[in-house]
Amino acid sequence: MKQRLHKIRAASLGEAQRIIAERYGPGAAVLNTHSVRASGLTGLLGRKHYEVTVAVSTPDTERRPPRRKTSAAERQYRAQTTADEKPPMNSQRVKYLEQLVRDAQTRMSAPPRAASGAGREAP
Repeated sequence: MKQRLHKIRAASLGEAQRIIAERYGPGAAVLNTHSVRASGLTGLLGRKHYEVTVAVSTPDTERRPPRRKTSAAERQYRAQTTADEKPPMNSQRVKYLEQLVRDAQTRMSAPPRAASGAGREAP
């Protein structure tokens, strides 16, 4: 379990206890309590406030492991392993891809089309 520390400021210890119970529940443990004055001019003339330090336990399952950057070689390896794990293609898909390749080859071997003369200016 991991412990997280929180500081609560309240006008009274009763109010601080109520805030702790609402926010953190019964599992919160009070570690330290001391009185402080507000900063600035109100600190000289103002009331005392109570600052309470609370420890709250969180299970390890909530923590995430730190992310590290993957190298290019690792990304390539993962891409290859996921490609190897894909199911084989069915016959319809193979026929469709073959047709796409044939169409592309015929378009590449055909002579280029003459450009239309509408967009050209006469010299």
